[in-house]
Amino acid sequence: MEAVLRGSTENENIGDRLMWTAAEALLRDMRVANSYRFAHWDRRFDAVPDLRKVDALFDLGNVYYCDSWPQPVRDRIQRSIKFNRAFRQATIVYLPCGWGPYRREDRPFVEQLTNDAIIFARDNISLAYLNDALGSERAVFCPDLALMCQSEEPSTGTALFGKLGISTREPILGLIPNVRCVEQGVTPLGDPSAYRDHLRRVIEWSRENGYQVVGIPHMVNTDRDRRLLAGLGVPIIESNDPSTIRSMIANLSVAVCSRYHGLVNCLVHNVPVVSLGWQHKYRGLMDYFNLSEFDHPLSQTSEQLTDRLLALTASQDRVSTLIREKLDQARSEIRVRMGVLNSQLGGSSSVLTTPVRFDNGKIETVSHVRAATPVRLLRRVKRMVAM
Repeated sequence: MEAVLRGSTENENIGDRLMWTAAEALLRDMRVANSYRFAHWDRRFDAVPDLRKVDALFDLGNVYYCDSWPQPVRDRIQRSIKFNRAFRQATIVYLPCGWGPYRREDRPFVEQLTNDAIIFARDNISLAYLNDALGSERAVFCPDLALMCQSEEPSTGTALFGKLGISTREPILGLIPNVRCVEQGVTPLGDPSAYRDHLRRVIEWSRENGYQVVGIPHMVNTDRDRRLLAGLGVPIIESNDPSTIRSMIANLSVAVCSRYHGLVNCLVHNVPVVSLGWQHKYRGLMDYFNLSEFDHPLSQTSEQLTDRLLALTASQDRVSTLIREKLDQARSEIRVRMGVLNSQLGGSSSVLTTPVRFDNGKIETVSHVRAATPVRLLRRVKRMVAM
């Protein structure tokens, strides 16, 4: 089988790397002979020898098809419709991702996007949004594939915490921020500065209750999230190695997290966590893990946030057991759903039988391959000389 794998390729975002790691493992188990990686913004197909021989197109949507951005969701949907037309012989598969909500005028485009496709939603809120837009139960639920990534050994993180003067023998609270929570046009907060007030109150509460606090950006090679922690008086993890950051998460006692796949990493490492998110994807994941009582919408008060933290720390053993049980269930559901998918595509139902080892490398798409060829580099130099 030949396949295209298309998705978000923000290499700074550890979440994107988690999703691609799991999706690549799935394609290997599906015995895909040749696969071509495309970013959502890629428009050229010359890396694919024969478009007619592509059997399946797998789309890692993440939040690409959610109406949560300043740019209208219809624009992104129409780009994907145009992209998919190039692969007329391929089965279109939307791997587990977020969807919606959709305005009535967007629904015909959602229908066109998903027509004859196999569709998965990674949370029941997205599932309801999508099926409501389609007017049928065509989409099915499947947990996020990133939950298949195995945990990291905590030893690397333990050593680095020691260098920061933080003892893993004492309780540690990790603070995982997200610039989206203050980004105009994205955050639901009327006053974005309220987000930093949330972070300050968490730090105060942690110190009052005997927790060491550390800021853990879930992004690498960028200071976008790190800037939110500046001036708050807590040590900040400076590593640009995703596996190291995951290892440090493994050492946490509890966390407050505003990154969706930071939340996934906490759950994979059995870290009790309060979600502090800007979009329905957080609530959907926490609902699935039966942790909705620890989902804190940005619009609620800092006092309500610390009340949730208090409740979480008072029930850590119960929550840890719950996370472990639900993670096993999620991985079982992923295996079943992806096994059925592979059977539909003519393969074996036995896929992703074990957790996937996280790939620390960068995501390379067809655009990266093209950019690296000598001919294209020469053309680029000639254009620069001619300017």
